[in-house]
Amino acid sequence: MNIGMNIFYKVPVKKQVELFHRYGVDRTFWSSEKPDFEEDMRLFREGGILCETLHAPYRGINAFWEEDEEAAQAMMLRLKDCIDKCARRIADMVEDFKREICARKA
Repeated sequence: MNIGMNIFYKVPVKKQVELFHRYGVDRTFWSSEKPDFEEDMRLFREGGILCETLHAPYRGINAFWEEDEEAAQAMMLRLKDCIDKCARRIADMVEDFKREICARKA
C-alpha cells in the first residue's frame, strides 16, 4: 500500500525520512517555495521517499483579479518558478515511478 503524508516545516527533512520509514510512509508532497527546496528533494529521494506532488503558491493569487499589475506580475513569477521546479524534477519523478512499478511486478 502507498501511504503519503507531509509534516510540513516543523521537522527537519532528514528526521521526516526516518519517521516516514518507521511508520510505513513512502511518499510525500512539498511546497515549491520552501527555501531549501532542492536540498529537500535530494534528501527525500536519497531516503527512498517519493515526492509525488508539489504545491504551487496560492497566497497572493487574487492579485490576478485586482488592479495591482506589480502584484500580479510577482505572483506570475512565483508560479513560473514552481513550474520550472517541476520541470527540473520530472526526470527524477519518472525514474522513481518506474522503480516503484518494477518493484510491484517483482
